Amino acid sequence: TLVNAQNYIGQYEPKELLLVQDIPRINYTMYLQKDAYNALLKLYNDLSQEYKGFLLRGAYQAPQTLAEDEVGYNESQLGLTIVVTQTELPYQQFTNTEMSQWLEEHAYEYGFILRYPQRKASITNHAYDAHIYRYVGKSLAKSLHDSNLTLEEYQLQNKGE
Repeated sequence: TLVNAQNYIGQYEPKELLLVQDIPRINYTMYLQKDAYNALLKLYNDLSQEYKGFLLRGAYQAPQTLAEDEVGYNESQLGLTIVVTQTELPYQQFTNTEMSQWLEEHAYEYGFILRYPQRKASITNHAYDAHIYRYVGKSLAKSLHDSNLTLEEYQLQNKGE
């Protein structure tokens, strides 16, 4: 499901959200859909073998917690999008870290894609952001990674199938 300024999901709320546990996070009560959570847990465990300081900054957001103009247009409502960073580092500097590079190179192996990649702002209508990843499943993530496509490009290519 593509959610952006052109793709509206209304008051959608996923049915089975799991409380994020065993992953460092900024809030105790952060939720994700089951598949996204399980994939994130594997990703976190593997990433932590090499890098310290992974921090989950964002996950599911209920419609009632969003600004009125964001409701239905914010993919955080899906419970599949995560915002990540590294502790003890200014948020803006995450882009240049080895952890960020590792995520860009390996997140697809766990079913996540970098939601707003470099040089794709004209397609996604969103500037490059090394913090935002979206769970799409391993198969689609590998396909998008290998073809260097965004969700928007993928949807355009596969319309009518």
